[in-house]
Amino acid sequence: MKFCDRPYRFVYMEGYSEPGTVVMCPWMSYGVSREIGNVLKEDMYDIWHGKKAEALRKTIEDQSFRYCEKMSCPYLENDSLPDLSEEEFKKRAVPLEYPDQFNLAHDLVCNHKCPSCRYEIFKPDDEYVKNMKMVNEKIKPYLENATYIDACGLGDMFASPYMMDLLSSLDMKNESANLIFETNGVFCDEEHWERLSNLHKCKITIGVTPNSYDRATFKYLSGGLDDLERVQHNLLFLKKLRQEGKLYNYYITIVIQEKNYRELPEFVERSLNEFGADNVVLRTIYKWNKMSAEDYWFKDVMNPLHPYHKDMLEVMKNPILKDKRIYNWTAFNVHPRTKHPAYRNEDYLKLTEKILKEDSEGNTLSSKLKEKGINEVIIYGDNTFTSIVNMMLQKDNYHVKYILARDKMHEKVGNVDVKCLDDFIQDEIDTILISNYQDEKYIRRDLGAIGYKGKIITVSALYDFVC
Repeated sequence: MKFCDRPYRFVYMEGYSEPGTVVMCPWMSYGVSREIGNVLKEDMYDIWHGKKAEALRKTIEDQSFRYCEKMSCPYLENDSLPDLSEEEFKKRAVPLEYPDQFNLAHDLVCNHKCPSCRYEIFKPDDEYVKNMKMVNEKIKPYLENATYIDACGLGDMFASPYMMDLLSSLDMKNESANLIFETNGVFCDEEHWERLSNLHKCKITIGVTPNSYDRATFKYLSGGLDDLERVQHNLLFLKKLRQEGKLYNYYITIVIQEKNYRELPEFVERSLNEFGADNVVLRTIYKWNKMSAEDYWFKDVMNPLHPYHKDMLEVMKNPILKDKRIYNWTAFNVHPRTKHPAYRNEDYLKLTEKILKEDSEGNTLSSKLKEKGINEVIIYGDNTFTSIVNMMLQKDNYHVKYILARDKMHEKVGNVDVKCLDDFIQDEIDTILISNYQDEKYIRRDLGAIGYKGKIITVSALYDFVC
């Protein structure tokens, strides 16, 4: 039986959700299904042993891994999870009293604005600062007893006064604790290293993500910021710390995308030989944070439909990429064959055309629902097609209770209220009509995760439309 120990000892402090959100694992599918609680509202013990956490553990125990994203989890990408006997699995599949491994990704402060992550430098307001301090206060006692801390997932810990204040105040009870600090390298210097002297007794690993040593590429990938010399100075400083035995490990990471994939062999060679990294971590880009679907499509050279994909396959043959010091996060697995997002819109237009044609013949959307005994619906979705669906139902005076969306972007669509999935109070007699049917798999997953037991139907199914 394949075993992952994360659900039994690990939590991820989420930065893009409500402040204080606790997630079981960042490599589970994005959405409410992976959220297990909030430290500003609940005790960590209750979160860790609650129903949501237990439900996610069951997906490991039944071997479905149905909330896990293979295309981001390095263990699934590399097929490196241990295969245990049923007896050994049962022994290990027992949650600790409290989690002892933490990924601190609740702080978004960063000095760069990498296009793969954000469109502007994050500027915290008073509310953000207040929440950050409260979250840090809540989790500090657990961090001091941790065996593993990874910081900072969605920002840069050395650039953040809040993360630096938290880490520099920790009194670690376990001197053999593994601490991993990921940074873009700009502020990972002598001054910031000394500020963390309270942690020097622990096993500290520092990972730096310059993504390129070419000035033009570096500047582009950092969002227009030109501090390559400073990063390279700090890489040599880290090399010295490693040689002096003051670092447990030191690695350099590159996020592979259309702008830098041709530089891979030189990047690896310089990282290992000039800057003295123990390892180089290769990561192919994922769609995350605020990146648009269009931007992701152009960056993802592992998509077989990308115009540079064949060129990327040639680069992958370079012998230096087989060096044993390389950790290939994704094993260079090819990503799904994905058309440009414009094709999604084309499908919506085709279905809209079909809806309008049948409507003109008297076979309306509302009549199709009523034939199935459905006299009111909640529409799931908050996009342009949702507006069309809502308009078609409203013109026939069909009752739409409200519109539901995972990420609420509007207060109303037409004259119908929009509710966030987090605020959804379900009723077993409800019927949810999915308008953004192309994401049906994820919508059903999220609804199932919150225990929804009503009917679910897609607009595309009503019209026998296959995209």
